[in-house]
Amino acid sequence: MTHNTLKMAQFDLALVKPYLRTILFSVVPILILLFIGNGSLMYGMMFSMSFAGIAVSYPFTISEKNKMERLYAVLPISKKEMVFGRYLYAVIIGLLMLGVSLLAGFFTFMCMNIEIFFTEIFIAVIFGVNMLECYILFLLPAYYQFGTIKGRFCVFFPMILSFAIWGLASANIISIELYSLIVLFGIIMMIPSAIISVRILQKKDI
Repeated sequence: MTHNTLKMAQFDLALVKPYLRTILFSVVPILILLFIGNGSLMYGMMFSMSFAGIAVSYPFTISEKNKMERLYAVLPISKKEMVFGRYLYAVIIGLLMLGVSLLAGFFTFMCMNIEIFFTEIFIAVIFGVNMLECYILFLLPAYYQFGTIKGRFCVFFPMILSFAIWGLASANIISIELYSLIVLFGIIMMIPSAIISVRILQKKDI
């Protein structure tokens, strides 16, 4: 990972920082209510990772709204580093939302004196990572190819895919071990997804 890739991820984080504060202040109270009402980590994880999918689009939306193509064109950074930086940003945002969901769940259940078992935590984390990687694998290339407005129509596919895989695991059609391997495979597939995004961006004049 190059220094420029890290700088690009930091740049994207700086772009969305005001919006992230609003999201966090909005998400946490709803998460606590969900945990109180359902007594399960899964519902909160579904909710928080859905917001992570929205946050992934913010750098694209802000860049298009403010016509930042000229700025990107003069930056001493390659298109490959731009794309890898944005993928890194998406991972950071996803892990942040995953952590917020877990912390809110732990706090709520501790106050309610509800015991959380390791298996429930593990499944919730696996589901959260799977939902995040599905967003990254499909949405980022779609945003690079079609822009944020048209690209948002692709958001339903990764959501349906992650819920379908979790449904198979919940119904014991696939084992937890296989579920974990699928998630690991998804992480590996981020590399070809990023390569596709690089090739898309290289064909564009920015």
